[in-house]
Order: sequence, then C-alpha cells, then structure tokens
Amino acid sequence: MTWRSLRRPDPILRVVLVLATAALPSLGGCRPAPPGARALSPEERSRAREILAEPSDERPLKPPPTAEEAAREEVEASRAPFYRRVRAEYGEAVRRCAADRADTLSLTLAPATPETITSICQNVLAVDGARFGFRRAEFWAPNPPGESRPARLVAECLQGESGLWTIIWK
Repeated sequence: MTWRSLRRPDPILRVVLVLATAALPSLGGCRPAPPGARALSPEERSRAREILAEPSDERPLKPPPTAEEAAREEVEASRAPFYRRVRAEYGEAVRRCAADRADTLSLTLAPATPETITSICQNVLAVDGARFGFRRAEFWAPNPPGESRPARLVAECLQGESGLWTIIWK
C-alpha cells in the first residue's frame, strides 16, 4: 500500500463508505434533533447528570443474596449470642471466633493452651454447641511472623452420636 493509494480510495471502499454514511441516521447515529426540540438549560443538564451518575457511596452495589446465602446469614445472626458468650468468658484469648462451615466453629486462640481449649469444650460447646448448630470446633494458634500460614490447627473438638464432645489434639 502506498501513500497514493491512501489518498485515492479503492472504488469498492468508496461504495462501502457511501452506504455506511447513508445508513448511519437510520441506525441511530448522526440523527438530527426532532422538530420542536430545544437545548437543555444548565439546571436541566445538571439534574440529568445527577440522575445518570453512579451511586454516591463508594461501595459497589451487591446483588440480592441467594436463598442459600440468606439462610446462612440468618443462622449466623442467630449465633450472635453464642459468639458474645465466648468472647465475654474468654476475652482476649479469643482472637477469632467464626463459623467457616455450617456445622464447624473455628476459634483462633492466643495463647492456645490445653486448659483454655478444654474449658471451651466443656463449658461452652458441651452446653450450647449443639443448640447453635455446631457439631465440630477447630482450635487454631497463631504462627510466628514469617511463617507461610497465619495459624496452625492445634486441636479439634467433635460431638459424638451420644452428644459428648471429644478433644482430638493435633
């Protein structure tokens, strides 16, 4: 392709350009204003910008929860008194208290002493664990800085068929 060929388009290209230019108004592009139309005033333009603008808060809009997510949120909300009790009784020893899975309580303790783990199993899980839907608890201890994982599993507490809770040390 030379400079001269760019200055003089091919006859087929000319036909395509003419047809595309003729079709633009019918496709919605380069459409003239309808008769009687007027330009928007500055106030109207400002109002239109507000209506078309993004939501003012910086958080993205979330889709409505699925039925499964809504049920999980409801279960977690009903467990709030259980979490408050654990935090009230064991204070700063409990760094994290959450349900990672529906039937599993996950606790990160610092320090994760055998006495604290045994006490939680006997005084909290054995009393209220099943009532709040827990059949298993995981006890995690924070790893020292620089480790590849932030915490390590030190014990599990499982509810047997008889309803008794058993501690399994890792």
